[in-house]
Amino acid sequence: MFPFSLKDRAKEWLNFVPTSSITTWNDLAQNFLSKYFLSAKMAKLRNDITTFSQFGNESLYDSWERFKELLMKCPYHGLPISMQVQIFYSGINQSSRSMLDATPGDTFMRKTPEEAYELLEEMVANNYQWDNERANKKGVGIYNVDSICKGLLSNILR
Repeated sequence: MFPFSLKDRAKEWLNFVPTSSITTWNDLAQNFLSKYFLSAKMAKLRNDITTFSQFGNESLYDSWERFKELLMKCPYHGLPISMQVQIFYSGINQSSRSMLDATPGDTFMRKTPEEAYELLEEMVANNYQWDNERANKKGVGIYNVDSICKGLLSNILR
């Protein structure tokens, strides 16, 4: 299936690799990664993972999804689940940490890595569903006013 997943230059590369030079899946993976995942790029991707931090107004769901995207961009990051969970927990804000620590049983980081990962998946799914429900409910007679309008209104009301 691997050849069918390639296109453009990567497909051309595979077609021109001498057939006797690759005899195992590991040989293929190593050759492919050395050609298309340069060490500097891999180092940057690993650094993006290990220095992960939640953005200011980013929800727990969005930050977890962004973290998982970073992991997918670097398929050979070599980080076990325990380290992934620890990096994510260290990178989120205090409010999100408190939410994770408020779960029954031990605090979040005292759970096994598998339990912590599963809990994250459950919580972000609930968080996503809750955020979508709130976004769909609009208050009657309530309008969002941007900063320019606020300034104009405050000048008029003075």
